[in-house]
Amino acid sequence: MADSTTGTDRAQPPGTSPPARAGRGQIEDDGRAHVPSPPARAGARVARPRRFPEPEAEAAGPAPAGASWSGSSPSGTTEAARSAGPASAGRKRLPASERRAQLLEVAIAVFGRRGFRGATTRVIAEAAGVSEATIFRHFPSKDDLYVAAFRQRTEVGTEQLVEVLQGHADRQDDEGLLRTLIGAVFLGYEQDRDLHRMLLYAWLDQEQAANRRMWEQMRTHRLFGFLERYVARRQAQGVFRPGDPVLLSAALLALPVHYAVQTKLYGIGSDARDDEVAELYARFLLAGLRAAGPGAPPGPDPEA
Repeated sequence: MADSTTGTDRAQPPGTSPPARAGRGQIEDDGRAHVPSPPARAGARVARPRRFPEPEAEAAGPAPAGASWSGSSPSGTTEAARSAGPASAGRKRLPASERRAQLLEVAIAVFGRRGFRGATTRVIAEAAGVSEATIFRHFPSKDDLYVAAFRQRTEVGTEQLVEVLQGHADRQDDEGLLRTLIGAVFLGYEQDRDLHRMLLYAWLDQEQAANRRMWEQMRTHRLFGFLERYVARRQAQGVFRPGDPVLLSAALLALPVHYAVQTKLYGIGSDARDDEVAELYARFLLAGLRAAGPGAPPGPDPEA
């Protein structure tokens, strides 16, 4: 199998695969949410080293565009990847932290266009205007680069989103919480298509064992943990029906994510406004979550 890092064939012991490591509407001014190698075969030619010594500041192409609160500017991401070119004599040198951020932005755009297997480190290096040695200086493997890219785009925005959701939970405003969650998912897919294309490619390109390893890392994402605790708390209060909080919280994301993939990535589906869909889905999901019985709160009025 072609090595996922360099595009060359490398031998690897049978039955093994490289490790996968990892790390979801309008909130005030903006907000979005983001809802995250195959085994090699024999016939290797040349194995490249994984790490290379390099100065703290490397020669560079352009730095990534200004960041939004979810991690980066969607338009800036594509521009950073497209404007970066092959290495040249008079290019700007960047500090290590800025170079790392630039590589992540370029990698997201390349992953989104070429897929996980097609986006070799050589292709990413060419798009960023650096050598492969520069990539390995910051990321030991392509898996590490992929996971770091996911974290960079999602962690800051998720923290702010969870703070807003926690406010709804503290007020016991279940419908408001679900409307905000769903709207944030829609906005994330609308504004960060490259990231979500990158995620889809990776899940489809990898073997199931690699997907399981990656998911075990990604499920530590703060939003997932918040939703599981929220469902469990409302169950303990007798408001939500019994059931595994992990499965029920996954159901809260599955419906808006499916709709967002159809409308934001595929360009098909309803012409309804996102806020109308978010309200409809919030009421639908809440009706399914609420426990039946005399102590349960009334569901939404279907005529309202």
